[in-house]
Amino acid sequence: MEVELGGTYVICFENGEAPPDTFIYFRHSSSGWHSHGDLFAETVDDIALVPVTVLSKLLDGELLVSETHFPNGTHEISLVDPELGFDLASLEPGERQQFYRMKQGEPQVAAS
Repeated sequence: MEVELGGTYVICFENGEAPPDTFIYFRHSSSGWHSHGDLFAETVDDIALVPVTVLSKLLDGELLVSETHFPNGTHEISLVDPELGFDLASLEPGERQQFYRMKQGEPQVAAS
């Protein structure tokens, strides 16, 4: 399942070969996550997130999209809990990190 978050971001949820494996990634990102069941995200509560919870938290602004650009031309897209704060001190020279909040409204779901 692919969900357009507005702008250029599309988050993808894909079933693995063996249930309950799930792959979660952003289209055009150089990385993603693999889960054996619940997805645990680094949030204030360290809670398990299922796809519908991820989308709900993105819609409510409880999770942000973080995009880090590296000097070699690659980039990584991930999720960030804004209550944890932003550790920009870990950025290396030439790296750039941006944060985005999902546009309000209904996410657009496309079957894949």
